[in-house]
Amino acid sequence: MFEQQHTVSRQVPRLLRGLLAVALPVGLVAVPAKVGVAQNTAFLSVVGAGCAFLIIRGLLRERARTKDIREFAQRMGLLYLGAAVPKSFPLHRTSSRQARSITRAVAGDRGQKELVVFDCKLGYFERTFFRTVVAVRGGQAGFGPCQFGAGLVTEQVGEWTLVYGSDRQLLLEEIEALVSAI
Repeated sequence: MFEQQHTVSRQVPRLLRGLLAVALPVGLVAVPAKVGVAQNTAFLSVVGAGCAFLIIRGLLRERARTKDIREFAQRMGLLYLGAAVPKSFPLHRTSSRQARSITRAVAGDRGQKELVVFDCKLGYFERTFFRTVVAVRGGQAGFGPCQFGAGLVTEQVGEWTLVYGSDRQLLLEEIEALVSAI
């Protein structure tokens, strides 16, 4: 029923990557201290603490967004899928087909229309960005005037109408407005 995305980011859990990113700067601090290079320890400690802060802040933001999306799905009577999209959704034909990972996917029906919402990560290296896609199929599919908001892109793929932010994740308020306009 659901198509599972197999990506590098799903194979290596985020927590493990976060711990590795913290352990590396800590190791950079501990090794010079052991071999007698104490003057670099303060600098490396600050760098390590800064890296740890950024990683923890990022993890907390992702956790909060996941919680918000789960609550949204429950309020709207939709199913939270995590990293899977329904097989009926033509991801391979959309502009998001090269997504490296899909997270916080939600699917369900609104009236006579099928709805899919998900976050994805696109691009590589310096050009990496996140995108939220809201897609609907069925009847006179569309999002009304909400789809023409600032920085929103509308894409038609077969029976599906997709709306997403131009190189950005949509705010929860924007997602709710799009889903309510269906």
